[in-house]
Amino acid sequence: YGNSAGLVRGETFAAKDLMYGLVLPSSNDVAVVFQIAVPSFVDKMNARARELGLRKTFFDDSSGLSQDSVTSAADLFTILQAMDAKHPEILAMSREKSYTAVSLNKKRVHTWTNINWPRGDKRYLGGKAGFTDESIQTMAGIWSVRMAEYGGRRIAVTLLGSRNRVRDVRAIIGYLEHDFIYGFAERADQKGKSARAVSGAGAYRALDVLR
Repeated sequence: YGNSAGLVRGETFAAKDLMYGLVLPSSNDVAVVFQIAVPSFVDKMNARARELGLRKTFFDDSSGLSQDSVTSAADLFTILQAMDAKHPEILAMSREKSYTAVSLNKKRVHTWTNINWPRGDKRYLGGKAGFTDESIQTMAGIWSVRMAEYGGRRIAVTLLGSRNRVRDVRAIIGYLEHDFIYGFAERADQKGKSARAVSGAGAYRALDVLR
């Protein structure tokens, strides 16, 4: 299920090429190739999860299709932070429109198209979309959100159980750009002030409005 890379038995690839098949078309067959090729691969995934302090994440397989593979939105956020800090090349990879790979031995050509986020959205800085019957649509990504005086602020958004991930992410970004006050009330009696007091990218003006 989810063999979107179109691999053929006996093909040989460089691992870097296969990463594009994993990230862009969300290929489960590529995930299984890594699990077969790397000894104790799933155990290494779980060991890395523990190193990152992921309390609600457990991998039962490499693709995430198993019902016993679980995570949380908060843990996905932590994974994004670690990826952004140590492996930004993976985020860059997830922004590519497509990638063409040729197997080293069979010389078969595979072109993989990005399904993670709609093309042309310059705010999208990278991430990963997913789907299973249990979690429905999922998304973990980073966007440049216009919520500060000096341009975009990098914001991570993680979703589980979405019926429309693109609509939901855009709703969150819209809220942050138009209805979110960036700052703190100066007095205790101002804590209940509505975020709708400030609109647009002028959220940094929150304290001026509250005065």
